[in-house]
Amino acid sequence: MFDVLGIAPTNDLKAIRRAYAAALKQIDQQTQQAAFEQLRAAYDRALAWARHQQEHPAPEGRVEAEAEARAQFDATARDAVPPDAGPPAAAPVDFRMNQPQVKVHVQAHGDGQDNTRRMARQRTRAIERWVQALMQADAEQLDDLWRQVQADPALLHLDAADEMSAALLHALAQHPDGRMPLFRDASARYGWNQAGFQLHGRPGVPALVEQLEYERAIWRGHARAYRKGHERVIRLLQKKPAPSWRLGRRVAGHIHRMRNQVPLWFTLQVPPGRPEAYLDAAMRVPRYAVVLDAITAFVRRWWWLALIILVVANGVYKEGTPKGLYSQQGAGQNAEAAGPLFPSAQSSDRKVDERIVITQEAVRPNGDRVFLISASIVPTTRNFAPRLIVPPMNYPFSSVLRNQEGQVVLGLHLSAAGVTDAWVIKSSGFGEIDQGALWTLRRARTEGDFPPAGIVAPFSVTFTSSKKK
Repeated sequence: MFDVLGIAPTNDLKAIRRAYAAALKQIDQQTQQAAFEQLRAAYDRALAWARHQQEHPAPEGRVEAEAEARAQFDATARDAVPPDAGPPAAAPVDFRMNQPQVKVHVQAHGDGQDNTRRMARQRTRAIERWVQALMQADAEQLDDLWRQVQADPALLHLDAADEMSAALLHALAQHPDGRMPLFRDASARYGWNQAGFQLHGRPGVPALVEQLEYERAIWRGHARAYRKGHERVIRLLQKKPAPSWRLGRRVAGHIHRMRNQVPLWFTLQVPPGRPEAYLDAAMRVPRYAVVLDAITAFVRRWWWLALIILVVANGVYKEGTPKGLYSQQGAGQNAEAAGPLFPSAQSSDRKVDERIVITQEAVRPNGDRVFLISASIVPTTRNFAPRLIVPPMNYPFSSVLRNQEGQVVLGLHLSAAGVTDAWVIKSSGFGEIDQGALWTLRRARTEGDFPPAGIVAPFSVTFTSSKKK
């Protein structure tokens, strides 16, 4: 057996393995199957003999005696061969002379196949054990496990690497959840890529590796902002196992998109059960949240309609004093203040003519109210009598809600050009009502004959919750 390996008899296991590896490089396993089987049988018997020698060391001087006897046997065999006998045939070597004098089952040449099968079974059991340990290990434990795998004697056979690679690929295909660190380490050790798997005598690229490379290409095709947003979700799934319903709703869309586009790549990144936990949390939404979502969606869609309703309800006017409505002598107060700026007996430097009487004459179909102005200073012809046309009053919506009522007395400067000035003589006590009256009278117009200087007359407006004037 040591002649086949090309070394002297030794119980050093490392020397035997190095000799086997060196001899194996000289053999083509595809075409020299018989030579490979002979070398393998010699290697197995040498290992068994060396282990036995380590467990049961021979007495002192026994090794030297056996070596001398073996040398004499080889010399006698060479002298017995005649010169013209041709190349000598390979004589069987009696390995029993090197065995200690104990009851030991000697392995004959026919036992080589049984020993090979036994080693294969041991290798299979070792591979199953290490694959299970690697699949259950955390990312921090992988380096230590890989060192133990390399030091396992059962995996020193040259076929062990391919068998281990195939077993790991099968296990990862069955349960890929959260095992991206293991996949990366195994890919680097066993060459799971297209270049490494297209060598002579090896199978093609595994389906798992091919699908993962395809999904990686799809993922790299997305925009950078899209990838960063989804990668943040992956880190969140890795760190937080129990989410709230708010968090689940926030990331549910990202999970669905990654499951549809890159399922294997996403599954390898995320621990088992995490996506399902987040999707379940997204479904446990309280009832009040559903109502709030419906309101929020309605406001986002119809905000412009709500704005129009708000403007119309508030009388289509802004808070504050419209420019050009008051004179500096009249009601120049800010409408944001209510009662204090409009006292109940407020007066103005501009005097009104108490002799002028403004009475309602008719209501037109469009809602305009026609007021007849009668006084001794205006013409008496009825067809050309001065009139004041007032549009419908705007009752402020805030005053309606707060049930505010009152009467405001205004001073008006009227001319043929319309209402040129208006101010508050007597406030209603509510700034919103006073503003509504002033805003309405600003849009009033005049008809008929007016003196060149115009007239200054009082005009009262009453606001009630049931009737607008």
